[in-house]
Amino acid sequence: MLLSMRDPGMVRELHEPVDATTLRQALQALTAGFFVEEGRGADLLMSVTEAATNAIKHGNGGEAKVWVVDETVSVMIVDHGEGIAPTHLARATLEKGYSTRISLGMGFHLMLETSDVLSLSTGADGTAVLIQVSNCPRGSEGDQVLARYLKE
Repeated sequence: MLLSMRDPGMVRELHEPVDATTLRQALQALTAGFFVEEGRGADLLMSVTEAATNAIKHGNGGEAKVWVVDETVSVMIVDHGEGIAPTHLARATLEKGYSTRISLGMGFHLMLETSDVLSLSTGADGTAVLIQVSNCPRGSEGDQVLARYLKE
C-alpha cells in the first residue's frame, strides 16, 4: 500500500530550529527498540535532522510526516521554499561541500550516506524529501553490489 494512502504515525510542524530537535526526539522515542542493528537508528536520525534543518533554514519551514510500515521507517519532509534551481540541482545533491547559501553543503551528502532510499522533488512551490531506513542490516558496499546481481 502506498504511504499516501496510510495515515502517518506522527506529524510535526517545522518552523523554528527547535522543531528539528523536537522532531528528532519524538522520532527517537517512536523507533526505540525498532532497529536490530544499532547504527540504523542513528542513520535515520541523522538524515531526518538534516532534512528538517534544511526545511527550516532554507525552505521557509514545513512539515514532517512519519510512517513505520513493516520493516521500514519513512519520513517525508516538505518545505515551503522556492525549491532548488535546476542549474544547481545536480551539484547541490551530489557534490559534497557544494552550497548556494551559507552552509557547509554537507546535508544532502549525509542523507545519501545514511538512508536506504532518498527521494527528492523540488520546484517553485517547495521541496519534498522522502527518507527511508529499513530494519535490515546495512552490509558493506560490496555486499550491496553483489546482492543486485543475485536478484537478476
